[in-house]
Amino acid sequence: LKLNFGGSIISGGVCPLSQTATFGEEGCEIWKHSAPSDMVASLTFNTLQVQMVRSPLSHLASWEKAGYDLGSCADGLGVPCNLHGHSYPGGVTEVWNRYMQGYESAADSHDNVITIEYERLVLDPGSVMQEIAHLMGWSMDGPVKIVGAAAKDHGEPVGRAKAIEKLKTMSYLNQGYIASTASQRSACSELDSAMMRKHMIPLDNPRSYAADCSA
Repeated sequence: LKLNFGGSIISGGVCPLSQTATFGEEGCEIWKHSAPSDMVASLTFNTLQVQMVRSPLSHLASWEKAGYDLGSCADGLGVPCNLHGHSYPGGVTEVWNRYMQGYESAADSHDNVITIEYERLVLDPGSVMQEIAHLMGWSMDGPVKIVGAAAKDHGEPVGRAKAIEKLKTMSYLNQGYIASTASQRSACSELDSAMMRKHMIPLDNPRSYAADCSA
């Protein structure tokens, strides 16, 4: 995501409060898949760390399509994961739990760390960009330009309209191994229910992430 007013959201953080900062500069080397504790360790006072979260079963379904650094452990439940020097013997549900818990801890202990729900970015990108701009101390020049096309060319991507439809209909529950009732029950028994209840999807009838496990 690129902000027209001179900064860019990169790899899980916003590079320093400078109109000329580029990736690789001091305080800007934050890999987007890093464990939250590692990201905070790289955080500097002049950097805004933006953490994006996603409802769990939707996230698991997405990881199955494109697991990136998770590799084959994203192909199902209960397969131990190793990610950037950290082990997750419980598999993808443990990855989701520990990242969510780590993100919450980072945001609670640092004024320059914020958490954004993926669903909110999809549904209301303008307010998300306004929030980030405000925290950066910048004003936005004109409306946010919303890109409707798919943002990548792998992992069976969809554009914004289809992403909104999936959020409204929860059709991701019919995708891949997570479409199995047994898989949904198993995943939900392992996911952090308290964490799920804390995050909302801002639809006309808002629902929490916990709705993934009560549909």
